[in-house]
Amino acid sequence: MRSETASINRHESSCGRLAPERTQPNALFAWKDSSTNPTLSVSQTGQYWVQVTANGCIGKDTIQVTFLLGTTKTINAQICEGKRYTLPKGNTTTTSGIYRDTLKNSIGCDSIIVTNLSVTPAPTSSKNIKICSGNFYTLSNGLKLYNSGIYKDTIKINGCDSIITITLNVSSAPLAIIKNAHICQGSIYTLPKGNQVSISGTYKDTFILSTGCDSIIITNLTVHPLNTSLQNIEICSGDSYTLPSGIQVNTSGTYNSIVKTAYNCDSTIITQLNVVTKKRTFVDTLACDVNSYKLPSGKLATQNGTYVDSIRSTNGCDSIITTRLILDSKPKIQLATNLVLCIDSTLLLQPIITNSAQYSWQDGSITPTYLVNNEGTYSIAATNICGETKHTTIITSEDCITCELYVPTAFSPNNDGVNDIITPVGNCIYKNLRFKIFNRWSELVFESNNIQNGWNGFYKNSEQLVDTYTWILDYTDSKDKRYYQKGILTLLR
Repeated sequence: MRSETASINRHESSCGRLAPERTQPNALFAWKDSSTNPTLSVSQTGQYWVQVTANGCIGKDTIQVTFLLGTTKTINAQICEGKRYTLPKGNTTTTSGIYRDTLKNSIGCDSIIVTNLSVTPAPTSSKNIKICSGNFYTLSNGLKLYNSGIYKDTIKINGCDSIITITLNVSSAPLAIIKNAHICQGSIYTLPKGNQVSISGTYKDTFILSTGCDSIIITNLTVHPLNTSLQNIEICSGDSYTLPSGIQVNTSGTYNSIVKTAYNCDSTIITQLNVVTKKRTFVDTLACDVNSYKLPSGKLATQNGTYVDSIRSTNGCDSIITTRLILDSKPKIQLATNLVLCIDSTLLLQPIITNSAQYSWQDGSITPTYLVNNEGTYSIAATNICGETKHTTIITSEDCITCELYVPTAFSPNNDGVNDIITPVGNCIYKNLRFKIFNRWSELVFESNNIQNGWNGFYKNSEQLVDTYTWILDYTDSKDKRYYQKGILTLLR
């Protein structure tokens, strides 16, 4: 039998497991504790042996085992709030606490590392800072602040950031108070700091406020002179005037009044008062060929009469103007310009003349009608206060075979004895005459069978309106020839 030596892994220290360094296939093991496994687990310090039999050979070896305890290490660590700490095994954390990490040491045993982690909080604080306008506040990083607002400042405390919230209040520009002061000439004004002045101007006084900032008082001083003024006043007779002093006067003259102005200064006002009497005027006015007349008051008068107007003159007093007004027009003549006179007959000229007038025919006669015996030129002149109107009619003579009656184109039934009646006119012998007049509504207002019976402008006992009317004339002559005529006439007043 061969003898071989079996060697065991020799360790001065052990974590609890023994194994031969080299073995033969199909080897048999015999340990100190009679176990036969290729390996032996131990749990305490001591001497251990093993016997190995293989291929007829026996080997034996002994080892001294010493147990070593696993190491434990404590780390005290500190980080700032907001930072992250890496533990020995690589994990990270941001929270204070005790952390245990187990690692294998160089001989394969556990090594425990205890980490006591402390997280230092980031301290915060606040400050209220007041500065005057124009000054500045400097942050820890050197930044200068000039405007009011809320700012963040960061400083290091124990190696960690500390945030300070700064509320900055910048006082406005130096407070300027403006005072407007007034004094009378000869008086003295005391400024806010006690100085006395008597001349108009702008004065500045500077005070230090409780905040340490400047306050400025600006005084605008006006010195008012003691004035004397003159005023010319006119009033109408019967009125009175109140002087600036409050006294009432109604007589022309010069008056002195001393009054206080708005700033309690004396002012002398000299009043020269003139009392104006009212003016009365009478005016006779003739207005021709117009429908109305504008009176001095601006009103329109449409009828003759006497009008009294009270007009405010430039001096403010009433002026009484009495206007005696006459509205009239030049006469108007209505008469045919060409007429025929039948041989051995006469023709009566009956002109219609409006507006009161005096008549004068070509031979000097002044009758309103004129009887014509011979052919020729006949003229009439009508005159009133507005002037003269002339009209000429040419009459030729003919041997009249027919019996023509003539109806005037207008008449004026105003009871002045001229053209008050409208009726057919002619000098022939007629019979079976019928003369009719209709108004604009085709209503029969007059009918006659005798030219001596004409229409007077009345219908049913009522005066008819100034208007145009239609007439129809139907008759036969001495030879039984029938005549039918129609036309338009105008009723005037």
